[in-house]
Amino acid sequence: MMQAGRTVIVTELDPPKTLDLEKFFAGAKLLTEAGSDSITLADNSLAILRVSNLAIGAMLKERGIMPLLHVSCRDRNLLGLQSELMGIAALGIRHLLPLTGDPAKVGDHPGASSVYDVNSIELMRIISRLNEGYNHIGKSIKVRTNFVQGCTFNPNARNLDAQVARLERKIAAGAQYVMTQPVFDTALVAEMARRTKHLGVPVLTGVWPLLNGRQAEFLHHEVPGIIIPDSVRTAMAGLEGLEGRQAGIDLGKEICRAVLDHFPGVYLITPFLAAETTAELAAFVRSR
Repeated sequence: MMQAGRTVIVTELDPPKTLDLEKFFAGAKLLTEAGSDSITLADNSLAILRVSNLAIGAMLKERGIMPLLHVSCRDRNLLGLQSELMGIAALGIRHLLPLTGDPAKVGDHPGASSVYDVNSIELMRIISRLNEGYNHIGKSIKVRTNFVQGCTFNPNARNLDAQVARLERKIAAGAQYVMTQPVFDTALVAEMARRTKHLGVPVLTGVWPLLNGRQAEFLHHEVPGIIIPDSVRTAMAGLEGLEGRQAGIDLGKEICRAVLDHFPGVYLITPFLAAETTAELAAFVRSR
């Protein structure tokens, strides 16, 4: 996927919360036709119940669409994680994003247990070991996996030095590319490029097209890891409907232009299954 000289577009489309799958697959088809190289699938993000991303990923693969699966440490113990990874490999899915995962208490099933036998860095080491042909306890799995694994990075954090240091540990554990939290500030894009240049791996910067002013406020105040600058929130304030969507797309295009000045690709995040919005951004990036 990360071919030299070619702009990479990865687009996140959350698996649905119900078994009404028609809208999801229509959205995935639209995004692919607009220029997305891969559809990345969250693993019950924010600890909210959704259809298994492995099942959805297998169905996308059957439709000729490349899935990139998030794998969270929250919901499975060490045995379950490795079994899931071997199942992913058996289905011929290669691209992964290991995550520690949001704690269950913040989601829609607050009584559920959070497992966390390992964190994301330890999971990356397990995946690297599977690529060598061995499980966590050193027993041969007979056939090596061929996973391409990435990692996350939050450039919005107050202590960017600490985030860069953690990113260096993730790359040492086997991460081959980086996907960031959404960025809403072109100056931060340039700073992130400067701070990650020494790492030598592709960075896919998160771009989230806002739909309205209310969503901007919600993301800024309620979603961990997302910071929306005052200037953006002021510009989006009071905007709804088509006017809000257009303002969000215009900001998204501005961020995409800045990203492409520094990085080989973008990570587009689809808001609430509004695939036509990220499809417009994907087509814009591909046209460049």
